[in-house]
This record gives sequence, structure tokens and C-alpha cells, in this order.
Amino acid sequence: MKVILVDDEEPARDELRYLLSQVGGMEIVAEFGSAETFLPACRKFAPEVIFLDIQMRGINGIETARMVRKILPEALIVFATAYDEYALEAFEIHAVGYILKPFDEEKLRETIDFIKGLRHEEWQEQLSHVDAALQGLPVQPLKKLALEGKGSLHLVDYGQISYIHIDNGQVRVFLQDAIYNYHGSLTDLEERLHGSKLYRVHRSFIVNLEYVKEVLPWFKGTYWLKLPKPGGGMQEIPVSKAKVKNVKIILGLD
Repeated sequence: MKVILVDDEEPARDELRYLLSQVGGMEIVAEFGSAETFLPACRKFAPEVIFLDIQMRGINGIETARMVRKILPEALIVFATAYDEYALEAFEIHAVGYILKPFDEEKLRETIDFIKGLRHEEWQEQLSHVDAALQGLPVQPLKKLALEGKGSLHLVDYGQISYIHIDNGQVRVFLQDAIYNYHGSLTDLEERLHGSKLYRVHRSFIVNLEYVKEVLPWFKGTYWLKLPKPGGGMQEIPVSKAKVKNVKIILGLD
């Protein structure tokens, strides 16, 4: 099986690499010291199993796993942790694979043997367990989105985003100099972006209110917002009647 190791501590990766070589049956195709380097490159390695550290600097393992489940929906995640009470409780409840640091060869061997023995339907069941465990864990504040463009993934800061538009079911994210795709719904994004400057002004648009250059009154009390668009020029975006009051308050128009 193709395996990727993701841990921000090199000694931990060294130890896990050695133990996996003793267990056998696993080919390590790549190693990464952070989620920021792993996420943009993960798809090209097509791993079947990812050993993922929970307590990483930057984007932690929990948030990384949430993004991986969208990017690599068939990859099984084995969590590695020194000890995280809430994470372990969630993983135990849902029977999700995890290994404790310092790594124990016997426990690792049991985990590998279990993974090797999974039939297709059992593999899918384990993936659903991962999702259930992740839903039970608190969402950490993370102001980056994993977006796809030109065949690779990009980690984009919220502040770089001008606006987001859904068209024919495809969510497109517009920056000042680029356009990316997001694999998920606009409602998912709205929830994720809650509390940021990115605000859903219409059923089809989320707008970074920092980028609004003009507000154009329209008929029946509605408005249009003008923002810069990639390549130059301005994009006009409608504000639904239900959102007008909040937008005016946020922009200081009331």
C-alpha cells in the first residue's frame, strides 16, 4: 500500500519510517513536515493510507484531515498523537485507527494488519468512521482554504479572496489575480467563513466586504456591490433583499 507520513517532528517521522519497514507491506511514497507542504502535493502521490500527526504547528492534524477527506476521499487516515483526550475519545467511540507516541511496534503491526485485511465495503465503513469522529471534534480557527487550480492545490488566505460565486453547481473563488475551484458547497463555505470579512450577500455569492469599492442602490431597496475582478475591471454583485440591512450595517451605510 502507498503511504504518506505527515508530522512536523523529523525524529517522529524517522521512527515511524523505521517501524513501517519492520512491519512490511507499506511503501512510503512521500513525507511532509507540515500540512502547508502536504496538502498542495498530496493528490499526485495517490496514497491509500496517511499517517497524520494531530499536534502540528500551523494547520493541525484535525483540520488537515477535514481537508484531506475532500481532496482524497478514498485515502484512509491513521492519526498519530502524543495524547489528546478529546481526539482519542472521538476516535475510540468511532473505532478509527490511531497510534500513540512514542510508537509501539506491536500496536503499529496490529493497525497495519487490520488495514490490510479490510474488504472494500469495510474500507468504506472505516472512512465513514473517520468522518463521524471528525464531526465530533471542535473546529479550530483556520483562515486558509484549500483550492484547486491548474491541476494543483493552493492554500489561500481568506484575505486574498475577493468574492466567491456558485455557477451550475461549481463553486469558484476569485482572487485579484487568479480563479480557483472549491470542492464543497457554498453553504459549507458560509459556515466555515463565519466571523470573517467574507459574507454571503446572495444565494450565489459570498463577498469580501474589504474589497467593495462602490455600492449601487437598485430598485425595491436592493443593492449591487462593485469589486475588482481578476484581470482588471469591476464585478457587480447583487445583494439579496434579506441581506441588505446587515450589509449596510457592516459597511457603515446606516
